Amino acid sequence: MPSNLASLVRNLQQKKGRQRRHLAVAEGVRLVEEALAAGVTFRGVITGSSFGNGGRAGRLLRDLAAHAVPIEEVADRVLGSLADTDTPQGILAVLEPPTWSLAAVQAVPGAPVVV
Repeated sequence: MPSNLASLVRNLQQKKGRQRRHLAVAEGVRLVEEALAAGVTFRGVITGSSFGNGGRAGRLLRDLAAHAVPIEEVADRVLGSLADTDTPQGILAVLEPPTWSLAAVQAVPGAPVVV
């Protein structure tokens, strides 16, 4: 039986689902690490059963747990069906992407601003 988080990821595979829910999926160790370091709000994380608990993977899982991020482990084949990459790294996260208003942009005189 699929988990609610896995069902949510399947919904977010569609552009309409991402727009309606205002959520995104980050896939891979580096993207999940960077989102955590940036203070992005996590809805949950799914790992494949072979993701591991040692080294970099173990540190990431401990950091996620320290931030009270729900973590679900699924079979590797399930993770593969949820992943968009050809060779999944064993982890994906559902995130609330940050939003900014134009008023929040702090322009420095003489410096370019990319929006």
